[in-house]
Amino acid sequence: PRYMIENIAAGILSEVSSSGADEERARKNRELALGIAAARAREYLILRGIARAEGIEIPDSETDEQRREGESMASARDRLKNRRALELVTGKASVEEVGSEGDAGSDGTEGTAASDATAADWEWTLTEEAVEAD
Repeated sequence: PRYMIENIAAGILSEVSSSGADEERARKNRELALGIAAARAREYLILRGIARAEGIEIPDSETDEQRREGESMASARDRLKNRRALELVTGKASVEEVGSEGDAGSDGTEGTAASDATAADWEWTLTEEAVEAD
């Protein structure tokens, strides 16, 4: 949702001090922050859906114990559910290397960060059957 992206972007921008930045730099920072915020919001919503589908619940005692200063119980519970959902996903996934390190990337470069970032050198594999929630 747009409001979620805007809130996350505002938080990112507050971390990156824009004081003294010219208008063009501030615009670029905002575009970058919006891109990062959209990815974070998507990640949050996906993990939230997984937690709901898997019936992940966090006891009040654990939520209270793990709560950060100034954080509401609801926010702490959401954060902990998302962490458990991520642990569930990564625990069931395995990374399988498809190419070798010396292979040329999709842009023709060899062994550079750019080729590593754009080439699909791995894939997700589910290691056990997903159990559908009732």
